[in-house]
Amino acid sequence: MVHFFDKSHLSLEEIILFVNLFCGNITSYEQIRFQCQLSTESRFSNLTIADWLSFCTEVCLETIAKETPKLIGGSGLTVEVDESKFGKRKYNKECLVDGQWVIGGICRETKDVFLAICPENKRDASTLIDIIERHVNKNSTIITDCWRAYDQLDSDGWQHLTVNVQYNFVGMRNSYVECTLINTLQ
Repeated sequence: MVHFFDKSHLSLEEIILFVNLFCGNITSYEQIRFQCQLSTESRFSNLTIADWLSFCTEVCLETIAKETPKLIGGSGLTVEVDESKFGKRKYNKECLVDGQWVIGGICRETKDVFLAICPENKRDASTLIDIIERHVNKNSTIITDCWRAYDQLDSDGWQHLTVNVQYNFVGMRNSYVECTLINTLQ
């Protein structure tokens, strides 16, 4: 992992200020620019803000991935799993062009979580199933979206339920809160 201070053009004060804002969940470019001008003589460019937000996010992802427990879930427990790509948007448009695929899960009952970086940036069935098998207890009920890579869970003997977020959420995207299950155990 690259250290915060290696090859940075920011002063130590600016880095600490930026990380403090990030930890305080202040991620609006305007808010960051305003707060930094109050504390230092600097005016961060959009590129600097984007790079440091991305870097802080990567550090968080790596830390969570390293601290993930061996297995979450278990008999009678439900684990929700989803994959996401963390990256930069070109020209601030919705299409993600460059980034890293990660897969994560949360046990509804215990709130234990796992997060794993997809090797070689793949999110195919064999990659996702391998990660799930390493992080989710096989006795768990697992809930995923309808991404076809998860179809193999059924044939591998998992208790697998799916939700179709396109039909089940109004104004919500990629959230399993109070979801309606589409498929049931066969």
